[in-house]
Amino acid sequence: MSPYWGLLTPEEAGFNSAMSSVRVTVEWGFSRVVAQWPYVDYHKKQQVGLSACGLGKQYYVAGILTNCHCCFYPNSTAQYFDLQPPSLEE
Repeated sequence: MSPYWGLLTPEEAGFNSAMSSVRVTVEWGFSRVVAQWPYVDYHKKQQVGLSACGLGKQYYVAGILTNCHCCFYPNSTAQYFDLQPPSLEE
């Protein structure tokens, strides 16, 4: 998703501001998924349309599995602040 360009309405300017404030965090999330499940990043080797389930579904499942992994193994920031990760039910 890219920001709005040109003469912006107040809503578009607000959207751009909100998105820019979380963009780095979202990119970190994507990089974590790819780090744990490198197969989803091999877009050059995967032939879209020939796979049984498609790359989009594979990335979706990898995202869910990454969230499950975070529930069992909290990151160092959560450990530093003594925060408990959510359970799988949450």
